[in-house]
Amino acid sequence: MMAHSVGVIEQKHSRKVNPESKQATRLRTAMQKALKDLSVGPDAQVNLECFFPEDDIDVSITITRAQLQEFIAEDVKGIGALIAAAMEKAGKTWDAVTNVEVIGGGSRVVAVQEALRAQVPEHLVLGAGLDSSSCVAVGSTYFSAASVGRPASVRATAPVEGQPKDLGVGETDTWLKQVHGQEVKRLQCENEFEAYIYKVKSWLSGPDKDLLAAAAPEVDRWQLWLEDAQAEDTSFDTYDAKFTEIKDFMAEKCAAYFKKVEERAAQKEKELDEAAEKERQRRKELGMDNDKDERTMAKSERFRLAESNKAEGNELLKAGKFDDSIRRYKKAFESIACWGR
Repeated sequence: MMAHSVGVIEQKHSRKVNPESKQATRLRTAMQKALKDLSVGPDAQVNLECFFPEDDIDVSITITRAQLQEFIAEDVKGIGALIAAAMEKAGKTWDAVTNVEVIGGGSRVVAVQEALRAQVPEHLVLGAGLDSSSCVAVGSTYFSAASVGRPASVRATAPVEGQPKDLGVGETDTWLKQVHGQEVKRLQCENEFEAYIYKVKSWLSGPDKDLLAAAAPEVDRWQLWLEDAQAEDTSFDTYDAKFTEIKDFMAEKCAAYFKKVEERAAQKEKELDEAAEKERQRRKELGMDNDKDERTMAKSERFRLAESNKAEGNELLKAGKFDDSIRRYKKAFESIACWGR
């Protein structure tokens, strides 16, 4: 996909993409997303704004599922040999296999699924319940259990005669939870960072974009910084520091914008409160807050209420308030209909 995209760029824009350049990193990230898109749709559209910033050139590439299958045709042919080699190395036959888990974005490609299905016996389902990290964790757990030769019937927390009582299970579990927590925290910060940049971009195309003049020349640089960070092993602290720097910049340089947004929200809230109060007064004037359950009323009271609603409906009709008059007529009818039942 990278080679195809580089060729399209060179043909359309007469520009080469250096494999070690920032453009190549952006393109690889976009290809990863395109691969996911092709797992659920017939094609993927890749749009890279300001791909060549010095000349302000945007790049747009379309990749179809049919093209992807052509790109991976040779690799797909090797899947069978790879599985056979893995089974041979493990010293196992398919009779000893109870579960098969398929991981990785490429596994969602139809051609890959078909190649896998051709190698795995029909009675085995191709599972997709684990991501790559979970798969490594599960595999490591099985490997550790096998390494210490513990009987399958013995629980992980129970000591085995002739073996050390402390097998490091508790320490390993604590370490795994710690690493998992740190990674979740890092990814959450990364996602919030990315979402904020897109939010700023949407503000820059809004009616108050003039109040964001200070952010306009910066947002593309922030985007490129994030893409570089995503291509590297960037820590939570680095993401958090940069994200805080950007938010502080926005709060200081674009204070007028946020003040206007706050004032607009307060005005909208005030208008909603006024509309709600107006509706309450209207219902009170029409006696709608005092409507009763006619099923428990005496016959004379129902007729009195029906006559009252009819009279109010006539007055509202004369005033041109048709919706309110219809409601009054309906209440009058319901009073009599309720008595009839």
